[in-house]
Amino acid sequence: PQAARALLGYGLALSKTEGYRAALTPWLELTELRPVSPAVQESFLAVSYAYEQLDKLPKARAALKRADILLTNEVASIGTLSRRIADGGLGSVFTTGMTAGANVPWHHLIDVLSGPRFQHYRQVQQSQRNLRRELEVRQERMAIYRDLLESRQQRWTGRQRDSQLRALARRLAQLRRDKNTLADTLEQARRDGAWLAFAEAETQLQWERLRSAEQRMVLLAEQGLETAEDAERLERVRGTLMWEGTESARRWFEATERSLAELERTIAEADLHYAGLQDGINQQEKQLDQALARLSPMERRVARQLQALDQYEREADESFREYVLEELTAQKSRLKRYHARIRVARARLLDEATL
Repeated sequence: PQAARALLGYGLALSKTEGYRAALTPWLELTELRPVSPAVQESFLAVSYAYEQLDKLPKARAALKRADILLTNEVASIGTLSRRIADGGLGSVFTTGMTAGANVPWHHLIDVLSGPRFQHYRQVQQSQRNLRRELEVRQERMAIYRDLLESRQQRWTGRQRDSQLRALARRLAQLRRDKNTLADTLEQARRDGAWLAFAEAETQLQWERLRSAEQRMVLLAEQGLETAEDAERLERVRGTLMWEGTESARRWFEATERSLAELERTIAEADLHYAGLQDGINQQEKQLDQALARLSPMERRVARQLQALDQYEREADESFREYVLEELTAQKSRLKRYHARIRVARARLLDEATL
C-alpha cells in the first residue's frame, strides 16, 4: 500500500512539473496492480484524466472501460468470498482454496491475515490448545485413577481377583509400550529436524498457500507483471512462517517431552497402585470410598472447564469471522465508491463523444 501511494503521489508531482504525459508512466504502472488499494483505484481516474488533458479521449474511454470491468469483477469476488465465510467460516475458505482448480481471491485477505488482529487470534488459539491439552491430560489421569480405585473397591476373591490383576498388568504393559513409542518418536524427530512436520495445521496450510503464491509469482514474472511490493510481501510472509514453524517445532518438542514425563509419572503411580492391590485390597475399602468422593467433584470441574473452553473457542472463532466480514464489507464499499466515480466519468466521456 505504501509503494502504491508513493507511485500515485509521484505521478501527481510529475503532472505539475513535467506534464501529464510524464505522469502517465507511474499511474499506468499502478493500474496493472490488483485494485484492492485506494491508490490503485485512484490511479484509474488519474489515467483517464491525464488522457483527457492530452486530448486522447479514446484512450481515456478505454482506460475507464477497463477499470469498470476490473472493479465489477473485484466487487463480485468480494461478495463471493464473504458469502463463503458467512456460510462456512474461514476454515471452509481455506479448505476450498487448497482444492485443485479452486478460485479463492486470497488478495482480499492478505491485509487481514497479516495484521495484528489475526496474530492475536493465532496466539489465543495456541493458548486454547495448550489449555485443552493440559485439561485432557488431567482428565485422562483421573480416568486412570478412577479405574484403579474402582478395581480396588471390588471384593476380589480367587479367580475374579486374579482376572482384575491381570487386566491391570495389561494396562501397565500398554502404558509402557506407549511410553517407548513416544520416546522413539521424540528421538526420531530430533534426528530428522524437519520443522514443517511439527508445525500446527494452520501454519502448514499457510505454507502451502505461500508455495502456491510463489508459483503464481513465477507466472507473473514470466508475463512481466511481477511487482516489488508482492515480492516483498511474500518474503515477509515466508520469514513469518519460518519463524512460526520453528516455534511450532520447539513447542512440539516441549509438549512431547512433557507428555513423556507425564507417562513416566503415570506408570510409576500405576506400579505403586499395582503393588498396593497385591498387599491389602480388603483393608482399604473405606479409604477408597473417600478417594472416589474426592475425585468426583474434580472430574466434574474439569468437564465444566472443557465445556467452557469449547464455548470460548466458538465465540473467538465467531468474533474473528465477523471481523473478517467487516473488513471485506469495508473493502467492498470502498470499491463501490470508486466504481461509481469511474462509471460517472465514463458516462460523461461517452456523452461528450456523442455531442
